[in-house]
Amino acid sequence: QNSPLIWIRVQSAPWVAVDEVRLIVNGERKLTFPVKTAKEKILKFTKQISLKLNKDSYIAVEVLGKNSLYPVLQQYSRKGLLKDAALPYALTNPVFIDVDGNGKFDPPLPGKIKLRSDIPEPEKLIQRYE
Repeated sequence: QNSPLIWIRVQSAPWVAVDEVRLIVNGERKLTFPVKTAKEKILKFTKQISLKLNKDSYIAVEVLGKNSLYPVLQQYSRKGLLKDAALPYALTNPVFIDVDGNGKFDPPLPGKIKLRSDIPEPEKLIQRYE
C-alpha cells in the first residue's frame, strides 16, 4: 500500500526531441531516465514504476530535450550558440499521495537547519567603496 504504481507517458510533436525524463519526489530529483526514441515518433517514453514511500508525498515529472526548437519556435540563437536557443521543457503539476491514509495530505517538513560557527563578521563580507 505504501508503494504506489506510477505510470509515466510522454508524448510530443514529431519535431520535438525528448532526451531525459525525471521523477521528482517532494521537490527532489529521485529517478532519471534517458530517452532513446526517434524524434519523429509521437510517443517518446512510457514507464511503470513502483515507488516506496514512507510518508505523504507529492510527485511530479520533468521532461527535457537537448535540441533547439528552431525553426518552429525561434531562431536557433542570435549568436549561433545552443545556450541561447529555446529547448524543450515540460513539468507536470504535482500529484499528492496520502500514504498514511488519514484522508488528508500532510506535507513534508523541511529538514533541520545546520548551525554554522564559521560565519565571518559582516564587515568582512561587505566591501565599502568610499
